[in-house]
Amino acid sequence: MTSSQQKTITLLSDFGTNNHYVGAMKGVILNICPHAQIIDITHGIPHFQIKQAGFELACCYDDFPTGTIHVAVVDPGVGSSRKGLLIKTKHHNFIGPDNGLFDLILQREHDAEIFELDPEKIHTPKNSHTFHGRDLFSPAAAFLAKGVSPENIGKKISFTAKSKPKRTDFPLEGEVIRIDHFGNCITDIHKSELGENAFSQKWQLNIAQKTFHKIAAYYSESEHGSETALIGSSGFLEFSINQGNFSKHNHISEGCPVHVEKQK
Repeated sequence: MTSSQQKTITLLSDFGTNNHYVGAMKGVILNICPHAQIIDITHGIPHFQIKQAGFELACCYDDFPTGTIHVAVVDPGVGSSRKGLLIKTKHHNFIGPDNGLFDLILQREHDAEIFELDPEKIHTPKNSHTFHGRDLFSPAAAFLAKGVSPENIGKKISFTAKSKPKRTDFPLEGEVIRIDHFGNCITDIHKSELGENAFSQKWQLNIAQKTFHKIAAYYSESEHGSETALIGSSGFLEFSINQGNFSKHNHISEGCPVHVEKQK
């Protein structure tokens, strides 16, 4: 493999960084594909928080080069009958557990091909039931980076995302999926679902006891201390206070329902 053929593999998990788990995954990848470029997205996902992991991945996967392989492991069902997945889209590949982690990706990538990983085809020296990040997902990513076809490490399957199907009609019913460091309440409603005229359209946006009629383009479009709805850098609808904490001020936590409707 020449440098021009170098493949990027990203890692995202809830493993933390004060143990050997992430290092072991990288070692397995490099044993199979020594020229892989491995990038850590984050290993600070709170334990078992699948939705948060899916959100963080959805926010940044398309910042990476075409052909990148994204390995995401937040896997409270490891060792159970849940599948290991390889999701192949036009520009990216995703590897990890079938537990809803990739649902936001699948809502946006409509042409995805999905394969169930076959452990019998992925031969590694270790084969535990409790560390599929090392023994299944990492080698699958390395083989894919090395040029092995998806059909040689799994079988193609039909697949239905575990969360709500893609929303195509208004009103849209969503929820707060992430509260960031600043207290901004980020929803699972992506700008692609709002249409091309999101900033000029008049809206009825309901969250908790609040209603907003406009979507702003940036935080300081509202006055200091004012509440606003806007499209954040991640591409998702969010609610914030200019230089304040929207979540704390309104007693909102993750999972809070959000209603989005167009007005004439």
